[in-house]
This record gives sequence, C-alpha cells and structure tokens, in this order.
Amino acid sequence: MLPQLKRCDISAQRATTDAATARRQYQEAVEESGRLEARIQAFTFSAQTEQSQLISELRGREDALRKLRTQQVTLQETISRQQEQVGGQLNHLRYDTVFNMQ
Repeated sequence: MLPQLKRCDISAQRATTDAATARRQYQEAVEESGRLEARIQAFTFSAQTEQSQLISELRGREDALRKLRTQQVTLQETISRQQEQVGGQLNHLRYDTVFNMQ
C-alpha cells in the first residue's frame, strides 16, 4: 500500500474507534443521567412524604394546644366563680359572726 493510503486507513480506523468510544461514553452518560434523575425523584418523593407527615403532626399539635387553651380558659372561669362563691360565703360568715356576737 502506499504510505499516504496507509495513513488515511489508520486515520479512518482511529476515527471509527473514537466514534465508537464517543457513542459508548454518550450512552453511559445518558444512563447515568437517568439513574441520577431517578434518585432525584426518589428524594423528592421522600421529602414530600416527610413534609406531609410533619404538617399532619403539626396540625395535631396545634389542635391539642387549642384544646388545652380552651380548657385553661374554662378552668380559670370555674376558679373565678368558685372564688366568688367562697368569698361570698366568707362575707356571709363574717356578717353572721359579727351580728351573732353582739
């Protein structure tokens, strides 16, 4: 073969090999991209699930706090009424004691 043709043949073989390598690397990159996308979707789903659970837990705690606040107000009102009743009874006892002693 002529040296120039031999060099062209070698260059063509290298180009073919380089093209095959480039196709393989491209395919590997596409596959890796797919794997990464799947991982991202899994993380996103996991994060959304966790967020939903946390929101649900937060709502439950907020409901519990509202109930406790309502109970606190009710108990404070009950205590105030009972204190008024006891105060009235004490005043009545004092009045009776003062007038009965005379």
